[in-house]
Amino acid sequence: MFYLFTTTHRNETKGLTPLLLGNWCLENSINEDENKIIDHRWVKFDKYKSDSIYLDNLHDKLLNILKLELNNLNHVNYTFENYRVLLSPWLKTLIMVLFERFTTIEKSFKEYKIDNCLLIDKNEIKLETYDLEDFYQSINDQIWNLRVYSSIINFLFPKNNFDKTSFKNNENLKNKQRNIKQELKDYIFSIHNKLFGSLNKGNKFLFINTYLSTPNFIKLSFKFKLFPVFFKFTKLPKEELKINNFYLLNTFEALNPFENYLKEFFDKYIPYCFVEGFNRNMNNLKNLNLPCNPSVIFTSSMMYNNTTLMYYLFDKLSVNTKLIVGQHGANYWTYDKFFVETHELLISNAVISWGEFKNHEKIYPLGVIKKLPKILKKRHAKEIHVVMNSLPRFISEISYPTHQVNFFKYLKKLYNFYDQVMKSEIFKDNLRVRLFHDDFGWNEKIIIQKKFKLRIINPVKNIFSSSREARIVVFTYNSTGILEFSAINSPFLAFIDLEIEPLKKESIEAFEEYHNVGIIHYNLKSLSTHLNSIYSDVDFWWGSNKVQDAITNFSDNFSKPNIKIVNQISDLVKSL
Repeated sequence: MFYLFTTTHRNETKGLTPLLLGNWCLENSINEDENKIIDHRWVKFDKYKSDSIYLDNLHDKLLNILKLELNNLNHVNYTFENYRVLLSPWLKTLIMVLFERFTTIEKSFKEYKIDNCLLIDKNEIKLETYDLEDFYQSINDQIWNLRVYSSIINFLFPKNNFDKTSFKNNENLKNKQRNIKQELKDYIFSIHNKLFGSLNKGNKFLFINTYLSTPNFIKLSFKFKLFPVFFKFTKLPKEELKINNFYLLNTFEALNPFENYLKEFFDKYIPYCFVEGFNRNMNNLKNLNLPCNPSVIFTSSMMYNNTTLMYYLFDKLSVNTKLIVGQHGANYWTYDKFFVETHELLISNAVISWGEFKNHEKIYPLGVIKKLPKILKKRHAKEIHVVMNSLPRFISEISYPTHQVNFFKYLKKLYNFYDQVMKSEIFKDNLRVRLFHDDFGWNEKIIIQKKFKLRIINPVKNIFSSSREARIVVFTYNSTGILEFSAINSPFLAFIDLEIEPLKKESIEAFEEYHNVGIIHYNLKSLSTHLNSIYSDVDFWWGSNKVQDAITNFSDNFSKPNIKIVNQISDLVKSL
């Protein structure tokens, strides 16, 4: 008989065997063997893929209902496609998050004899979020998720006598360290906006968050006689949350227990900014130093989690404004069920891709948008830089759920890799690890330093700068770095775990040439063997004809450099 824990919060188990709902319940990334953990339904990508078909259909049903309800509430007449711009990233994330939480709880009680579990007091089950920024922070928060799990368990077992805990004196308080450098940048941005932002009001073009380098952004602005404005928006001050019951899904016909739960609790999950705050956010648009009636918007990253910019985009695309989206990183065209790719093709008039791999009427393969510096290697560089990934503990990434489910497996493989390779003098003396800027509570830094005695590269330091010390860089996931280092022709290896990272079949075929010449590896043993064989003369291997041919072909497909990128973006803007 078991005592179920759904987060890292613990309680006296009273003689029952502790049972963890998932890897997110672990206190760190090394104590798995001490716990019994339930197998997740999305360990295999095929199961998630079949579930995603259902979730996509559910999204469309709910978005249709929300279109009618929000139009009626606010006396407006926006279309399904208009609301896709404003609501889809949040709605798809919410549906996936709640479905994953709900089915995981169902599975645990079906497969195990659970006599008790730790819930939060019913009076403290507050599921509401204020805006998009609040929502995306909450879905990875331990206390908020405990509230969600408690809500689901109470829904499934309304007469339960499970243990309750309280967090009245611990309401998600985080002592954030001041970032003086960021505060100074924000202050400069605010002064810049006040002085020059109003110049934008009458402009017919908006270039914002483009991924272009500063010089190229200025060049593009001048081509359209725009004063280059670097925007920084202050969020609307929070109002007191006065949540009303609108019964938004009253007309939704629920067909299973999950849908019954979703229908009953949906009003609590929809952020305040979308219902009670809808008119306030729309009225705030006239206060922004942004064009009132742009003909074209070019951006790479204003479509997801900034409430103010999402409302602006929603408002402008609902009339005659055209949208150009620039590719912003890896995984486009290669990941199966990659939401970002699908969403941007749906809402935009054109997508600028970094390479020619994908054919689509809306895709313009102009090349890498950002300016990539050449890496001037230090003479006799010996270091091997291993670049690690990190992901939030709770399943929350709409494009990477199976990667999140298996992230602990990824860490274990890397820990085993370090354990083995540190027996080699080459690795022992020269291996350095570059961590993700946030470990999301997995404690990788402590484990790598204390257990493996490895040196850590400061993740804040620019990777192109830190790589001057490296003879070769090793990427341990399908990262943007693979595209960037290919574009600048700098030596690297890459490990892609096909059990964890769901690549499309055609992507694997496109990567095959990199695999054949030893750049991409699908297991760490192969990578370490190859690294040992080329370490003494990396440049000889990297400069060989077969490797250089592979790099040329890969770059053409996924990350081709383009010194004329500004002119070609200008031509694209004018063509719409």
